[in-house]
Amino acid sequence: MKGNNILRILLAVIAISGIAIMTYLVILHYSPDKGSFCDLGEGLSCGLVNKSRYSVVFGMPVSGLGLLYFVLALWIALFKYSSKNIFRLGFLTLVFLGPSLYLSYIEYFVIESVCVLCEASKVLMLIIFALALFAMRPKRFDIRVINSGVLLALLLTGATYLTQQAGAVPSGTYDTFAKCLYDSGVREYGSKGCSFCARQRDLFGDSHKFIKEIECNPNYKNSEVERCVEKNIEHTPTWILEDTAGNEIKRLPSGVVSLQGLSEFSGCPLTKDTKE
Repeated sequence: MKGNNILRILLAVIAISGIAIMTYLVILHYSPDKGSFCDLGEGLSCGLVNKSRYSVVFGMPVSGLGLLYFVLALWIALFKYSSKNIFRLGFLTLVFLGPSLYLSYIEYFVIESVCVLCEASKVLMLIIFALALFAMRPKRFDIRVINSGVLLALLLTGATYLTQQAGAVPSGTYDTFAKCLYDSGVREYGSKGCSFCARQRDLFGDSHKFIKEIECNPNYKNSEVERCVEKNIEHTPTWILEDTAGNEIKRLPSGVVSLQGLSEFSGCPLTKDTKE
């Protein structure tokens, strides 16, 4: 009995920690401010990850789904602690770890920035899974249950991938438009670590490479800090129309600008390229 009480307390403490983390990440996701205390420099940014298009699944922020998971874990620890519910929590954790690990892959290899708090929440999930296994003693998941959990995890991961890809701009859609912007003298001053710049890049898809974004953050490679200071760049992204000598003609207010807005600003027609 004493051992069960200790496990319940541990589960409750971990669930509360997860709730605190996820609540902060939900607030960060919806916050108009771009900063976060866990934006720790190149390759480490909670803001960049939680404001990217990958931070939403099935129309909900990933952090919101995580919050529901930890609330459920706390509810079980406080009010519904039983072998059956611990089994269910362990199984649910196994299933949710699939898309969670997929999103870790997205952080490392697509966004190229890690959300420390996001990864900490996954460690908490692993601890909850371990506690569930320990609390179920001497009962264990049999191979059929494990196979079912892994299969569901893979299906949920696949659904997550398809949902996020559905919202992506097809490759090469705005190549002509992006090239026209650059050739017309329109320059984007931004940063790889800026969450709003990431949103701006998402509007172009992979056509954004033709924009040749100017890096203003000294913490990132190929930064042009002096140029950004000279242009009085206070916030990113900032779009400036320049002449051939690099002198400013006009600029747009800092922030994400719609493609239509950039079209009107530059005079470039907003055309879409289609692949044969």
